[in-house]
Amino acid sequence: DLVPISPDHPDTPAHLAVKDRLARWERPALVLFSDSDPIFAPSAAERIAAHIPGALEPEIVAGAGHFLQEDQGPLIGRRIAQFVASTS
Repeated sequence: DLVPISPDHPDTPAHLAVKDRLARWERPALVLFSDSDPIFAPSAAERIAAHIPGALEPEIVAGAGHFLQEDQGPLIGRRIAQFVASTS
């Protein structure tokens, strides 16, 4: 029940606040999604990236599930380090 699926879910206001803030984020943003997430399809990455003005093209991480940082930790770490270096 962590992801609200109805307007009356108790966490809906917090999620909408995050969505609103991300819509105003103009700094670079790295969007990573997995190819095997049982909750969010890879196509969700494109919708989220399109909502963030500063987002780079979303990247799909192969061989990862919902917790891609656990499934592909070293790869995610390298990609984040590259992103930080390129924006510093």
